[in-house]
Amino acid sequence: MLSFDDYYFTMPGINQYLNNIFQEKLSDDARCAFDIMPVTLINLDILFYLSIRKSNFGEIKDCIIRYWNIIHGRIRKHRKSGLPSDLLGSLASFDDIFHSIMVKNLEKKLPLDPMTELLRLGDITQGKLNEEL
Repeated sequence: MLSFDDYYFTMPGINQYLNNIFQEKLSDDARCAFDIMPVTLINLDILFYLSIRKSNFGEIKDCIIRYWNIIHGRIRKHRKSGLPSDLLGSLASFDDIFHSIMVKNLEKKLPLDPMTELLRLGDITQGKLNEEL
């Protein structure tokens, strides 16, 4: 998993392009010795959202697996149909899939004001913010 904060990495096909390069560079020994998942680009905003929800690494891994299952299904659909309209969906970024499909299915709801919880966790108060450094 690679995290980023630049919207260019959410453009269709970027994740698959970088994953293809990574897969080409992997040796057969590395593939046999380790369970190496595909490279997945995830926006820091999504990781922030998941941290506020108190998600764990298992949930993030499940999202990544689901993303690649969706992408592989869309690739098969495009290969079968050959339609240009199916191509774009097969190149979707993790961000696109997360916001359009996955976020609806998350069990825990985001608090109404996620910053309040974050400030509480960081023990950040207005008094501390007003103190001189």
